[in-house]
Amino acid sequence: MGEGSFVENGRYYFATHNPRVTTPVPNTATTIAGENWLMELDYLSGGAKNQPFLDLSADVKLDNDDRLRYIATDAEVIADGTKLDTPILTTDGISVGKFISTGVLSQPILVQLLSLNDTLFNQNPDVTIPPVILGQGVDGGHFDQDIYYGTGVATKAFGRVQFTYANSGRSRNVSALTIKANGETVYSGSPGNYRPRDLDDFLDGRSSTNYVISTDPDDSNRTIRITAKATGAAYNGPITVTITTNGNSPGYNKEDLTGGSAATPGDTCVTCRAKNHIHQYDDKYDVTGVNMLNASNSAQNLVNAIPSTSTEFKVLMHNQYLSPAVQFHVGTPGYLFDVNVGYIRVKDYQTSSTLDLAAVPTYRRATTASATAQPIHSLAVNMPTDALTARDWWGNGDVRVGLHPTVYYCAYSSAGANDGNMYRPVVPPANGVDGPGVNGWSGLTTPITATGARHNGALTIQLIAANTPNSAIEQNVPGRPEYGWRVKAAFFPLYVLAEYNTYWHHPNGKCYGDTGWSKTPGPDNGSSSSSNKAAGSTDPKIGELGVGAGNITDTTTTTVGDVTTTVITYSSGLTARIVRTANRTGGQLDGSV
Repeated sequence: MGEGSFVENGRYYFATHNPRVTTPVPNTATTIAGENWLMELDYLSGGAKNQPFLDLSADVKLDNDDRLRYIATDAEVIADGTKLDTPILTTDGISVGKFISTGVLSQPILVQLLSLNDTLFNQNPDVTIPPVILGQGVDGGHFDQDIYYGTGVATKAFGRVQFTYANSGRSRNVSALTIKANGETVYSGSPGNYRPRDLDDFLDGRSSTNYVISTDPDDSNRTIRITAKATGAAYNGPITVTITTNGNSPGYNKEDLTGGSAATPGDTCVTCRAKNHIHQYDDKYDVTGVNMLNASNSAQNLVNAIPSTSTEFKVLMHNQYLSPAVQFHVGTPGYLFDVNVGYIRVKDYQTSSTLDLAAVPTYRRATTASATAQPIHSLAVNMPTDALTARDWWGNGDVRVGLHPTVYYCAYSSAGANDGNMYRPVVPPANGVDGPGVNGWSGLTTPITATGARHNGALTIQLIAANTPNSAIEQNVPGRPEYGWRVKAAFFPLYVLAEYNTYWHHPNGKCYGDTGWSKTPGPDNGSSSSSNKAAGSTDPKIGELGVGAGNITDTTTTTVGDVTTTVITYSSGLTARIVRTANRTGGQLDGSV
């Protein structure tokens, strides 16, 4: 019992609460905790006078119908059976309390009525509702994720300088020496008296922004090696040496910087296969998409395919029609893993009947722009949690699931030399027809003559070299631009830098061209297990998505003290305002949109 009791009409009023009693709600798993009783005791004796005062019969009268009644086990009934269920006419028949309700009640409030008094309460039902267990990632199944890139290894440019101003063991005065790599000064100074075999040791470890000097492992007596710090062809170039010495002239031999390259574009494979495949990606990491710049599994990061930050590329996509629920975030600085801003629907990305690569933005991984490329900023796909639900996603009457269903090996590996970099292509049926499609390869085809939607219809992002000509691309499915654009198979090794696939790995075991494949397969409620995410990764985790706000036209960030405000302006005129307050120990204390 709590506070709030009172005395009225010679009785002491109070309410009691028993928190240990629980009452189930019929036909549910919900329970109500607690029950409440109103008590009215004689304020002098603690008992009751022989007169009813609680309207137990609820007839708005106080009479013998409001007394307790004899039951079969009472001694009076055992002695005289006629008393069963008759009112007890002594003080034993006066109830001093009655059950009010379940849950939690306040203490009573006395209300004066015309014919009698009543007590009212404030009530809290104190309902315990069982938690709703949400699945990991998207509902009714899962998506798999693949990355592809060339078989070559990125290399660093290097060159050599051999000092010939004297015999290896004879000292001469080197009064001035300047060494430049690709126009960048790596060393400039006055070394002094040195034998050529010692000058290389003197220069060992000298460096500039992009190059470093070391003793040459192939000729440690009088030769230095100049090596680029990063991979890529941009670091190839001339070495220039200016030397002043009282020794022989010109005093050196040199080999210019060569050998720098990014990872080999494309793949010259015969039986092609993904570099990394992750089963049940969304379930493993509890996400609804993939940020290819900072993924939950670092093997999916673009840096693996394009190590050099200066490599310039463009982004194509195909098979959009088969995965209409997916959204795409590319090339804009406003990406946030938990905010739906900056996305466009894949069905609106490169699904026109013509495509001019000159109009497709050129990106690079560097955080600054070059004369011909802008920072990539974002490269992510995301989908609503109901993406695997069959509905009319296109709005054209074609009811299908929002992410293409197939089997992993039909998407991420080729059958052999007959399909190669086309990865088991399938010619889709007419839009609206269930399918399956028709395999676009056979024992008589080559990758160049194979036709249809690549990767067995899986949603594919294709990153291509910035210098790819229009003559090297084609519609993924001829005459059907809703299936996107791709590099022609013949030019694949020359221009394709990397690819990504996202698809529903359905347990029915049906590839897109198999009999029994359906665009509306049933849900997959099989088990999955979670995995640890890469530290600091930012895969999308949003869930239900709206249509987005269009392309980003401006982003402004201001910081005042601990508060950082970012305002993102979209082509639709809408803006998103993101406020983050940093606590004083690092991390994020609060954020609002």
